Amino acid sequence: MPTLSTLSTQPVTASLSDSTTSEVEKSSHVEAAMTGRSSSPMGIGANTPELWRGILQLTAVHPAEEGLRLVQSRAKAIRDLFPIGLTLVNGIARVTIEARDIPAGFRSADWYRLPVIIRWFVEEPRV
Repeated sequence: MPTLSTLSTQPVTASLSDSTTSEVEKSSHVEAAMTGRSSSPMGIGANTPELWRGILQLTAVHPAEEGLRLVQSRAKAIRDLFPIGLTLVNGIARVTIEARDIPAGFRSADWYRLPVIIRWFVEEPRV
């Protein structure tokens, strides 16, 4: 189950691969990146809450020799972890999933990469 820290408004980048040919690299994995976020006031005045919107990109990565079917299955499983309307709560912070998508993937070197786009928002209350 996803956690609030996964959708933090701070930059997040994670990957299990690097440029070497280790055993970890030759296995399927998921790369995560916060690809965008913005905030805007939800009213006027000094204590106006902020509305944060952002995109979490989770990329399913599989060795190309495993074929497309496995990477597509992994991407769909990742997408299904974030149903539209899901709200993740941590204290007073409430992150809500508003959209999700699996755009076209691509092959790079010996890997198939299929991104999963998770769009979210947070209404940040002023305390």
